Amino acid sequence: MRFKALALSGLILCLLIVYLLFFEIPSAKKKSVGEIRSKKVLLFEEKDLKGFEVRSDGYDISVDRTDNVSWKITAPIRTEPDPEMISRFISLIGNIAAKRVVEERSSDIKIFGLARPVVEILLRLKDREERLILGNRGPIKNTLYIQKGGDDKILLVDDRLIEEIPDRFYTWRRKQVLHFDQTHVDEFRLTYKDRSFFLIKENDKWSLKKPIETTADQGEVNDLLSSLSRLSVHEFVDEGKEDLIKKISPPILKAVLKIQGEEKGVSFYLPTGRKKGIMYAVTANEDPIYMIDELLFKGLDKDLYRLREKQALDIKEESVAGIEIRKNNEIFRIVKEKDNWIINGKPEQKIDSPRIKDLLNLLKDIRAERFVDDAPIDLLQYGLSKPQSMVSLFDKDNKPVGTLLFGREKGDMIYAKNDRSRSIFLVKKEVFGSIPETKDLTGNQK
Repeated sequence: MRFKALALSGLILCLLIVYLLFFEIPSAKKKSVGEIRSKKVLLFEEKDLKGFEVRSDGYDISVDRTDNVSWKITAPIRTEPDPEMISRFISLIGNIAAKRVVEERSSDIKIFGLARPVVEILLRLKDREERLILGNRGPIKNTLYIQKGGDDKILLVDDRLIEEIPDRFYTWRRKQVLHFDQTHVDEFRLTYKDRSFFLIKENDKWSLKKPIETTADQGEVNDLLSSLSRLSVHEFVDEGKEDLIKKISPPILKAVLKIQGEEKGVSFYLPTGRKKGIMYAVTANEDPIYMIDELLFKGLDKDLYRLREKQALDIKEESVAGIEIRKNNEIFRIVKEKDNWIINGKPEQKIDSPRIKDLLNLLKDIRAERFVDDAPIDLLQYGLSKPQSMVSLFDKDNKPVGTLLFGREKGDMIYAKNDRSRSIFLVKKEVFGSIPETKDLTGNQK
């Protein structure tokens, strides 16, 4: 009997768990979702939103969808909106929830600030229009009176609605002077008053084509493109643009980018009689004149030295399997055999891997301090026809990876040249002093 009673109790418990899992809990979840939807003031799908208007004491704005993803400000002027601002606004409107119904029907909406509303919002949906009227602050902290167009109810909602609607038309506008993805830029030109550059991306790596043809400094080029893409607007000049352009000086920089076959350009001006610290940026004819902070321009002020590659040897540590050094009338070769580095093929002369790593890091860190000749006729004057020192790197198949030659000294510098370019440059003399001899690599090993 006792066993049957326990079995019956267990069966009842199992049936109860099944009921809760498959009937009661899902029902509660559906009810919860239903309650959330019933509290929302406006029910709509974002894909059905064709446009909206915001009317306030400070400004009136109309925004329309130009395609499935893009938006355009169409009033008070036609211009580009801030996409993040548009997204936040749509999310804000779509999530307005009523805290309570204050009155089902009010005989005097003035007391709620709804006769002369602070803000009115009109949504143009696929099949209808929705209107929302925002009134005074409510009696409870952080609340606001609102009324839906065509509905007599006075609702109380979170005042975040009024707090997050911009009080200036400026806030709605796109603040980027040039809107682009820098990873999609294929080439660009920079024209300053006294110099110009043309760069092109080849195999995902930037190269300088003018004024000389050489490898570009990848970091500097990417920083420049990043500075261009992040240029933010201090203020807009919408009226009298053509007259203003006639009065301002010639551009101090014109940048033209080719992005997936399409060109985008911007010119920068330092106008006379300007406000201190402000300069102008001018893009397409239909766009306004952008006023930007002059400090932002500093990231765009590049010369040839900064744009070209300054790394003396472009090497990857894992690709190097052999090193040949010529210094002070000594020539020796270090080769990697399995996990060991050996000098001149002598197994007894092994070198610790950390020492080789330090040497390769030293070589990778050598930078041209100044370029002195991009088309040398004679290497003799630089001491490079018969260099006093040379470092050559090889891969596992004994193919050259890179070579660096050191010539004669000039003050605290020394002339140098690599095998990938004709250019002669100066490096710090201390770099040459750091190139090891055999005794430096084999002596005092611990």
